[in-house]
Amino acid sequence: MNDLPLINGKPVIYFDEDRRQWVHPEWVRVYRSLDFGFWPDPSVVLWFVVIGRRCICFKEMVRYKVIAEDLAREVLQESAGMRIVTTYCDPSMDVQDGADVLTIRGRFERNGIPLDPSVNNREYFATALNSALKMEAEPGIPIFQMLQTGCPYLTKSLPQMRYDEKHPLALARHKHDHAPVAAAYFFMSQVPSTTPTQQQQTP
Repeated sequence: MNDLPLINGKPVIYFDEDRRQWVHPEWVRVYRSLDFGFWPDPSVVLWFVVIGRRCICFKEMVRYKVIAEDLAREVLQESAGMRIVTTYCDPSMDVQDGADVLTIRGRFERNGIPLDPSVNNREYFATALNSALKMEAEPGIPIFQMLQTGCPYLTKSLPQMRYDEKHPLALARHKHDHAPVAAAYFFMSQVPSTTPTQQQQTP
C-alpha cells in the first residue's frame, strides 16, 4: 500500500510543515506499538491510524543504542499533533532489573509515554499477524495495511517471517522480527473500529 485515504483531497493524516506537527480529524484514532531493544536488537516504534476497520501502519522509527529516556522524548516529538489512544509494548518492560528502582516502562512513563503491556507469546504473534493479513475490512481491503514510504523496515521484514519448524504454530525467531513483533502487539489488542462524524471536514 502506498496511499492513505483522502478527505477533501488530503490524506486522512499528514504532516503539516508550517505547524511542524501531524494533523488528522477528531474522529481518527492513532495507536503506537513498541518493541524495545538496544544492541544488537533495535527499538522499533510503529504508528497505526485506525479508519473504520482498517488499521494502517503509516510511520515507523528504528533506533539502535538509544536509552529509554531519549527514545521516549523522541517518540513524543515524532507524535506531535496526533491524538494517541495508547502505546502497546512488551510486558517484560515492566520487570524490575537489578537495583534499578524504575523499570523500562517506568522510564518511558516518567518521560510522557504511558505504556500498555501486551503479551509476549510467539504463537499469539503468528496468529495475530496471520489473521490481520487475511481478514478484510471490506471486500478486497485487508484490515492490516502499510504505508510503504513511511514503514520501509516493516514492509521489508514482514514477508521474511516464517513459522517455527519445531513449534509450527509459533512465529520463528528472526534477526529482523522486531517490527513484526511490534505490529503483533498492536493486533493482539482490542482495537475499536472508528467512523467519521464529520467526514467532509478537513482538520
